Amino acid sequence: MNPPPPQPPQPPPRAAQAARDHRFGIEVFQDYLSLEAGHSANTVAGYTRDIRRLAEFAESKGATGPGAVTREMLRELVFALKDLGLSPATIRRQISAARTYYAFMVGEGEVAQDPTDRLQPPKPGRSLPDVLTVKEVTALLEAPRIDDPLGWRDRVLLELGYGAGLRVSELCGLELKDLVLRSEEHTSELQSH
Repeated sequence: MNPPPPQPPQPPPRAAQAARDHRFGIEVFQDYLSLEAGHSANTVAGYTRDIRRLAEFAESKGATGPGAVTREMLRELVFALKDLGLSPATIRRQISAARTYYAFMVGEGEVAQDPTDRLQPPKPGRSLPDVLTVKEVTALLEAPRIDDPLGWRDRVLLELGYGAGLRVSELCGLELKDLVLRSEEHTSELQSH
């Protein structure tokens, strides 16, 4: 039995990254970001990291440089980033970096077409608003001093807003004509417009 043929030595990780950076023009792009576009050091570092991630992914799919990256590869990259659990904001920044990179590469004549032109970023997620605990609501409703007429007013407004689920803008927009006061029942209700 013959031994397997020897494999060519793999370049050390730093040498491989330097070679990839050169093939993808990352150092030139870095210079553009900091010197010509005037971006902050944090933006330059973030975009460089994002473009290195793109280059590494593209190489794993067979691309040898920025001109060989296809729209399909970029879509696959976005899906891979989602699968890694990265936030929509991080993925949008990755796409923004790719768009800036390809606008630069097209402008420099390094690539003929921009593969990011139809790339859609994920929609920003909506988070639920923070809510008060029962203890916090009780403390809020009891905060106005009821030995003062303005304290009574504030307490009524807080209870009305909380009890009716009004927004602050709705509460602030209330006028006296919006209330129907019934002195015999000691109640009040809001009129609908």
